[in-house]
Amino acid sequence: MPGGVEDDVVPDAVGQSLAAGVEGGGTEAFTRASAKQLTPEIRGNVIAPRFVITPQNEDTYVERAEKRRRIDERTPLGRVADRAEIVGAVVYLPSDAASHVAGEVATVDARFADSAL
Repeated sequence: MPGGVEDDVVPDAVGQSLAAGVEGGGTEAFTRASAKQLTPEIRGNVIAPRFVITPQNEDTYVERAEKRRRIDERTPLGRVADRAEIVGAVVYLPSDAASHVAGEVATVDARFADSAL
């Protein structure tokens, strides 16, 4: 429905979105609250990647595609991530090296989230 709620609240993938902001804030609040209640048994950390190329979405992020171009332009590193670039956070958070990390949201997005500021 043009001009309706859907257009205003859920824009394209790189637009500002109220729904995405609420979801992100909810994830962070849930993560911190869970860690507070469950630590030390469960540290409750979350990894929050943004645009990552996977076998399931590689057709969407084909180089020179319009969506990919717009994402690359807004990402300070100038590109979407490869799966291998998320592995460090996945290995670190459950490891002994992160034994004092609890209730954190590890944002792995090349500062994409800040690019609209």
